[in-house]
Amino acid sequence: MSSLKSVYQSFLAKPNASALTDTASLHYITTLTTINTAAAIARHFAAQDQVLKKKQEKVLNAVASENSVCLDVETTLEFLQGGGAYLPGLDDNFLSDRVVTFPMVSVTKFCPDYLANTLFVFLDPYCGLSRKPDSADPPLLGPRFAT
Repeated sequence: MSSLKSVYQSFLAKPNASALTDTASLHYITTLTTINTAAAIARHFAAQDQVLKKKQEKVLNAVASENSVCLDVETTLEFLQGGGAYLPGLDDNFLSDRVVTFPMVSVTKFCPDYLANTLFVFLDPYCGLSRKPDSADPPLLGPRFAT
């Protein structure tokens, strides 16, 4: 388990096509976004670096099998320009220069040579955009999203 976990954490820290099979696919389940091929996934992560900055990825739990790993991650991002793949289409006025923390679950299937083949990302980005009840600021997305 720890080897697949460390392989995937290394990929998250510095995504590159050499860690993926040529036919790899990345699926953001929440936003229905899919990116196919290692080269396209590498370009996607490079583009994400232009619109958001990862401040922290804290692995809370990990479960692995012989060819897959599931990570429960607390993710903190700073949105620079738009929402990227996490909040596509949300107006920049809501996001620019905001730092948000939200839960993310990532399930990754590997080939026998430790190259990632299929990556599934489940996240609830809206929980990070709501304000705490004791905050004087209104929630970013209205009262129905406030916690």
